[in-house]
Amino acid sequence: DTIDFKKRLTLIGTELPTALPHCFYVHSYRSPTKCQICKRLLKGLVKQGYRCKGMN
Repeated sequence: DTIDFKKRLTLIGTELPTALPHCFYVHSYRSPTKCQICKRLLKGLVKQGYRCKGMN
């Protein structure tokens, strides 16, 4: 959930941009994807990361 996501960002020393409200959900990416905040590759086969419901 969003609170867990914010805790994870704090652990890696990164803050969520606050310009717009965000509503995150766990997402499974079909191809290799990097985090848009820390630029690291998301690992795993399913549920690798979070995605904002506002993204297309």
